[in-house]
Amino acid sequence: MMKIGNVEGTPKQIKDFFEDHGLSAKDYFIPPPKRMSREWLLVAVGFYVLAMALLALLPVTEEWQRLLFLLGCAAATWVACAVQMRFGNAFATGAVLVMGLLLMMVAYKVITPREFYGEVQQLRKAK
Repeated sequence: MMKIGNVEGTPKQIKDFFEDHGLSAKDYFIPPPKRMSREWLLVAVGFYVLAMALLALLPVTEEWQRLLFLLGCAAATWVACAVQMRFGNAFATGAVLVMGLLLMMVAYKVITPREFYGEVQQLRKAK
């Protein structure tokens, strides 16, 4: 048995009810949106990891470091958007974005790993 609003019955009875009254069930029921494929999320994570690894490990000029940092921040934003589109969880999206940007700042040597740990602890207490 199914219950939709004031209508109750088996799926066939509900379908027959709509057809008997000249209605189309497609006009009343919205199919759930398709989830974004896992590959898009993995590609975004791959770009993020690549940018962070290149920034942290390659000895390049300041201009290249700045470019890699900006590309990493863009990739972190892409990962956060992909998480939101795939899972629809605002808390997870915010956590991924904040952690991604903090890790990029560590790779760019704006903050130290100890400061990173302090920021994470402070965010946990604010929750």
